[in-house]
Amino acid sequence: MKKIVGIIAIILVVGVISFVGFWFFGNHTEVKAGIYRVQNNTTYPEAYILVEGGKAQFFNIDLNALYKDCVVERYITYLEEYKEKKLSVSDKTQIEDSIDLNAQFCESKFILDYSKENYNFVDDSTGLCNYNFGKITDTDYLSYNYDWKKRSITLTRDEAESIVFEKE
Repeated sequence: MKKIVGIIAIILVVGVISFVGFWFFGNHTEVKAGIYRVQNNTTYPEAYILVEGGKAQFFNIDLNALYKDCVVERYITYLEEYKEKKLSVSDKTQIEDSIDLNAQFCESKFILDYSKENYNFVDDSTGLCNYNFGKITDTDYLSYNYDWKKRSITLTRDEAESIVFEKE
């Protein structure tokens, strides 16, 4: 009888240690598959993000309305100041017309890149990861925070209000 109790105790201890190890050391940094619905935006109350197979796609949201002006402005500033290009009004208009965030992120799926080059930070203590998903310049990106504890995605830009999506 003591042998059976001992074996059961060992099995339970191994199970608990395995679970704890997975919880603390498992890969929490990847966005889990599913639907993430908007939580705090009255302009786009039906917006959501579909994540599946390592790719994501936005629905029922106008990313151009939210971010295009800042993306265009930062890209033009980058070309003029860092690349020392002289842009005419026509060049600037052409750049503005060529940038379509909805075509890139709403009309088709885009790859969620978890490479070290593509994340800004991962903080296991808070459960927060910050990833880039849209390159503006060599050093400027559209980015999102993924909170693996709350299972939420937050779009963040200095120029716009943060938009929070939570997993269903």
